[in-house]
Amino acid sequence: MAGENQRERMRLRLRRVAVANKILSYYGLTLKEWNGSRYMLFDKKGASRVIYDLGGMWKAASEMAHRDLDPLDPDFLKALQEGTCAR
Repeated sequence: MAGENQRERMRLRLRRVAVANKILSYYGLTLKEWNGSRYMLFDKKGASRVIYDLGGMWKAASEMAHRDLDPLDPDFLKALQEGTCAR
């Protein structure tokens, strides 16, 4: 039973990473699950940061992208709708 709970927890973490990456790709960033307890955030230049929880990811992403991450930006919403978030 404990093993199944761990597998489900990891599946949920990976699903959250996939959703976050759809958003982050618009800003040239990538999130990866790391060791079951943390995340790594990367930019296209190779810089990275350890992220301890998804709540802290947004501030770090904004700093690494050198801009505010605006979920209501019309260009972002259009790219998200078209599935072309990666710049």
